[in-house]
Amino acid sequence: MTGKNCKASGKYWLALPLLFLLISCGQSPTLPIDRQFSAQPVLGDWLYSVTPNIQSFCFYLYIPDDYTTTQSSYPLILFLQGWGHFGSVPNPALLSAGPLLPIYVSDTQLDPGGLEKLDTKIRHSIIVIPMMPFYDQTYQNPLGWYNPETIDRIIEYVMALYRVDHERFYITGLSEGGGGAWGYALNYPAKITAIIPISCGLSWPATDALKTKPTWIFQSYDDTVCPHQTCSDAAFDAVTGVQDVLDSYPHMNGDPSKPATDDLTISYSNSSGLSSWNPGTVYPTGRTTYTLYASGGHDAWTRTYANPDVWTWLYAQSN
Repeated sequence: MTGKNCKASGKYWLALPLLFLLISCGQSPTLPIDRQFSAQPVLGDWLYSVTPNIQSFCFYLYIPDDYTTTQSSYPLILFLQGWGHFGSVPNPALLSAGPLLPIYVSDTQLDPGGLEKLDTKIRHSIIVIPMMPFYDQTYQNPLGWYNPETIDRIIEYVMALYRVDHERFYITGLSEGGGGAWGYALNYPAKITAIIPISCGLSWPATDALKTKPTWIFQSYDDTVCPHQTCSDAAFDAVTGVQDVLDSYPHMNGDPSKPATDDLTISYSNSSGLSSWNPGTVYPTGRTTYTLYASGGHDAWTRTYANPDVWTWLYAQSN
């Protein structure tokens, strides 16, 4: 048995060397790493539903199907869904967007053949998709929102048990999950490699460490759930130091109340500063890039995750 074929008993053989090291050093953990979560296979031996025995989120865990036949380390993707998907155990709706979308059929069904439909880069990654048990609008309960510390408990668990390439830890999320992606990146910038936040704002002040991380922001101009002015515009300004990224935005007929006729992309780099707004979803030329769709409402993620250039850019990033 390997850590890939984990069962509800909680026995993960890959954890034994870590436990032996901790015990031999006289640093027995409060909770042994192999008892923190229990995993049940959902599809084949590559998609698991993981439930905690501690105060944490449940989550889907995708393991590359060639994991046991190699000694390679794999990129890690943390994907955070929107706030509408919560419950006691992972459910198919959790996969209705993001990197594992080809596996999703409906809110009650997954596709056993979805593995063959995955992008090659995604297929050869380890993917974590947490699920909040409920939503706390006061952001006080550590299980009622994407609390960075709660998420990090999962990340530490996965990094301890599986061969994760620590130079390629990517984070993306949409809506509430996009805010959670910002939050985790802001609190653990040394761990992450790159971030793709979609249709969301920045909840904490940007740190200098985060300002060095490759970031591609996406939003729709006509998003009324999270208006671009207070969400992605402000986030871009915060992590670049730009005063107002929309100062040079080419509104339709010069009317500041109307979007441009095209989707537009702008990039910022420390060396060359701010680029001009370029038509389309332009491959990033700077450290921080912002694509503002002319329309699409709150759902800026469907077209973003369906764009192969987005994944090509993400996987090109390395610490």
